[in-house]
Amino acid sequence: LLEGHKGAIIVMDSNSGEILGLVSKPDFDPNIFVSSTDPALIKNLLRRRDYLFVSRAISGTYPPGSAFKIVTASAALELEKINLKEQLDCKGFYVLGNRRFNCWKSSGHNLQTITEGIKNSCNVFFYQLGRRAGVEGLSDYSLRYNFGSPTEIDLPYERDGVVPDRTWKKRYKKEPWYEGDTVNFAIGQGYLLVTPIQILRMINAVATEGESVKPFLVKKIDAVEIFSSQKRRLNVSRNTFRIIKEGIKRAVEDIGGTAR
Repeated sequence: LLEGHKGAIIVMDSNSGEILGLVSKPDFDPNIFVSSTDPALIKNLLRRRDYLFVSRAISGTYPPGSAFKIVTASAALELEKINLKEQLDCKGFYVLGNRRFNCWKSSGHNLQTITEGIKNSCNVFFYQLGRRAGVEGLSDYSLRYNFGSPTEIDLPYERDGVVPDRTWKKRYKKEPWYEGDTVNFAIGQGYLLVTPIQILRMINAVATEGESVKPFLVKKIDAVEIFSSQKRRLNVSRNTFRIIKEGIKRAVEDIGGTAR
């Protein structure tokens, strides 16, 4: 699937956290550094600029994009900023001050409930939802989903990622937080950075309605058990997870769903 591309694929046992498969591309054969008789081959690898020595699964940090709408929906639902019946309108764009933020569907999605907004992955719906939750709500629920901290998988060089807030921006960017930052944050863009394995942990928590598992690779060495399943409960209600799961289900099953 990844041949010729850059990216990562991770397969995890949803119940235990055991990693069943992990691929990062581009990659290299580590045996080259042990058995190679061609120094030029090693030099060429070291000169490459496509970061093949970085495990994108755990060390690559990226804006999560639409996958983060799960967090935005969670924040808005838990903070009672929206209910199941309320509809928000999408005309294909959202105006904030003198800036225009577009939806991926230029003709718009019209009026939508939250399950429809998730099904359609509507940017304009989530711009509005994010502003209702506010930067504080988005940051809080990002942390509740364990973004900004490592999964503690048994591999070196895992990165934390970045969960921005007003204090973070003032410290690192020397600027105040703007409402436009909140709008970008709400759809997984802007300053937010996560690793693929953190996204996997979030999706798994939704699937299990709140069980956050610690991923691991090494289960036992010979007959000695090295690692056993570790779980903890996320501070998000089961009802919120069920609403989000319904939206995701409709994205997959309904005509026009964005995951079909």
